[in-house]
Amino acid sequence: METPVPSQPKAALKAISVFFYTMVVGMLIFTIVVFALNFLEKTSLGDESMVTTFLIIVYVITVVSITAATRMYAKRITAAHVTGLSLMDKLNIYRAALVLYLALCEGPGRFAVIIYFLTAEKLLLAVIAVVLLAMLLKRPEKSKIFNELQLSSQEQL
Repeated sequence: METPVPSQPKAALKAISVFFYTMVVGMLIFTIVVFALNFLEKTSLGDESMVTTFLIIVYVITVVSITAATRMYAKRITAAHVTGLSLMDKLNIYRAALVLYLALCEGPGRFAVIIYFLTAEKLLLAVIAVVLLAMLLKRPEKSKIFNELQLSSQEQL
């Protein structure tokens, strides 16, 4: 099922903001629940080599995903600088770029949370924090969106 795209710029900005905070809060709640379960249950894999292998996999996936997310986001935002696009077209490009960025960040974040649940390795909490920070750095604020999309004074709400 496809969600309707807002037709007004203010509604589009609100929808982008709601989506963003839903993604970040969902990731945060999942992390808190798993942390609490791990704190109460003390689950852990006994094999230290398995834990090390998981750590390396999580680190590699996180670095690759955040790097790819950053590059793809920048590439899509640059595409919005084309003259002749309407404000709504630019906002739709921004929304698509943000969705892709957040999805590429959230994947390794959720994976790190699951591996944390299995291993109880505290270093994974730092990885989760880095992923959340990367997501929060793309927080959709009006001024940031205006600057990134290089909107003219007439296009700014």
